Amino acid sequence: MPTFITVSGIRYEICDHCLRQMARRGVKKQNIQSCLSHHDVDCIFKEGYSVYIEAYPGGKRLQVTLDSKNNVVVTVVWLD
Repeated sequence: MPTFITVSGIRYEICDHCLRQMARRGVKKQNIQSCLSHHDVDCIFKEGYSVYIEAYPGGKRLQVTLDSKNNVVVTVVWLD
């Protein structure tokens, strides 16, 4: 069964690969929603992927990568 989050009225699917990364890296759906809503950096690549980065206290940052065309969260990673 697909997993979804909603940010600013847009519904995003979280792919299975991303769900496994979230479990392994301790990322919650709320972290992704926050990153997409309050990101400090964003860029869009010509391949159709968007990268969003949100800074957290202590220098920790969360990077979320989207397949923008299909509204799918494809990867998440904590950046130290």
